Amino acid sequence: MTRAELLSWPKRNAWGETRIAQLQTRIDQFLTIYPDSRTCEIWSKIRFESRRRGRQIDVADAWIAATALQFDVPLITRNIRHFDAIDNLEIILL
Repeated sequence: MTRAELLSWPKRNAWGETRIAQLQTRIDQFLTIYPDSRTCEIWSKIRFESRRRGRQIDVADAWIAATALQFDVPLITRNIRHFDAIDNLEIILL
């Protein structure tokens, strides 16, 4: 999900070839993790709990949070309010 969001930036913002190439080089330094059945379980819990608390989370953000929880890694974001109601999620504000 994160990779997909990053790849949408050049299209939305009319980036030039050089900047697109720089982004691709940077993205290629990271591993893409695909969801499995455990990720789906965590995702459904996040969606249910957020709805129950009146803090509906976007589908895409729930996938990102589920992956961070599954692999016990911090989630780095500029939008802390999207994730701050999720239990046991370590957030690093960028």
